[in-house]
Amino acid sequence: MEWSDKAMRWMEIIMYLVLLNSLWLLGVAVGVGILGFFPASFALFKIFNDEDLFEPQNRLLPIIKSYISYYLKFFVKANCIGAIYAVMGFITYFNITLMKQEALMAAILLIPTLLFLLYIFVTAVLFSPVIIMGEGDIKSKIKVIITGPLLLPKTSIFTLGLMSISIIIAYLIPISMLLFLISATIFTMNKVTIYELYEKKVLIKTI
Repeated sequence: MEWSDKAMRWMEIIMYLVLLNSLWLLGVAVGVGILGFFPASFALFKIFNDEDLFEPQNRLLPIIKSYISYYLKFFVKANCIGAIYAVMGFITYFNITLMKQEALMAAILLIPTLLFLLYIFVTAVLFSPVIIMGEGDIKSKIKVIITGPLLLPKTSIFTLGLMSISIIIAYLIPISMLLFLISATIFTMNKVTIYELYEKKVLIKTI
């Protein structure tokens, strides 16, 4: 491949990321923030696994149509999952508030509580690719998600590191969130997660 072809391909990739970033933001806005976050993220995870949509010189309209279709398809399911994580997050936050009132309790439970928060975050990242791409019934998928932070150590460490970097970039360059940062972050997390799921033989074939 000539350098001009490589440059054109990279320009296409950037264009796709900007487009999907805009669609994610639109999806969140349509759901009035809270109800749009999880469906928009699920749709993005799903569409990144439809590699045929991203062939060189492909049209943008099929990508937009697919995103809208996935957003509507996962709207209820994704929000149910989001509600579960919201409850767990609220309970954890409530416990942290109580710990602040007792120095001894805070000294004993603060680190385990923070580790639990990290565990919840990693399982949330695993939810979309496992539910969407995973083999087996829902019970086997839930088992993979629950054990995921330990079963997939590379994904766990990489996800936490990537999110830290993304937060720093968003803080230093706020406009990046409007352009490409969100879609690029989800794309990278998806690729790493799917790779290790295949490596651990959790995924046998693409659905």
